Amino acid sequence: MAMWLGVVALIAFVLQSFVGQARAVLAQLVSPVAPLVLSVTVLWLLLHRCERPRRLQSFGASLGILVLVGAVYGLCENLASMSARSLVGLVGFGLLHAIASLGIVLALTWTSVICRERFSPLRFSGWLLATLWLIPAGACLLLGLVGTRVMPGAAAGPGWKLASVLGVALAGGFSVGLPLFFLLQSFMVLTYSNSLYRRRFCRAFHLPDPERSEALEQSPQQPVPSGLPGASSPEVGPAPAPDAASRP
Repeated sequence: MAMWLGVVALIAFVLQSFVGQARAVLAQLVSPVAPLVLSVTVLWLLLHRCERPRRLQSFGASLGILVLVGAVYGLCENLASMSARSLVGLVGFGLLHAIASLGIVLALTWTSVICRERFSPLRFSGWLLATLWLIPAGACLLLGLVGTRVMPGAAAGPGWKLASVLGVALAGGFSVGLPLFFLLQSFMVLTYSNSLYRRRFCRAFHLPDPERSEALEQSPQQPVPSGLPGASSPEVGPAPAPDAASRP
């Protein structure tokens, strides 16, 4: 009996340790993602405020909302303990959040430029995934190439070869682009399925509304009145000959 109690206690201890470690890892993963999720949520709620006549103005309004919400979140998170260490952490958090916000708005804007002629869920999601992979991969590739130029001694080592730089760029694109894509895709599902958010999103990012385009394509063309200039008058043929029975 004592042996079984010891086995149960050992299993409970292992499970408690595993749950504690999993909770700590989950907290570390959620802490940088939570402000980004909150910022994108506020952006989707305020999409009607991002409707501007120029695409660059819409870009600035969207980026401003994301950065402002992240700044407010960071200040509220570290307001209780304002020390030098927390201030450094707040600056680092703000920088990372600003870079992530810039990447999100840049990907949405560039994808909207590509899909400006025809907007559909499959087309926009595919280009959004490609853009979200390309932006961090290009940034990693640029940083790697700059690093090989700044540190020429390290370029001769195996870690700074061109293949290694390309591998880091590829991995960086997937590790950063895929989480951002799944984050944005949850909001894009709402945009695709809800007419209000789809209309706001299309106006904010200068996209054609698919419902309006389909309605224009399916609506029959109105005939032009004959009195208006440019209207073709019906052709008048020769008068029919009188019937033989009607002749006197």
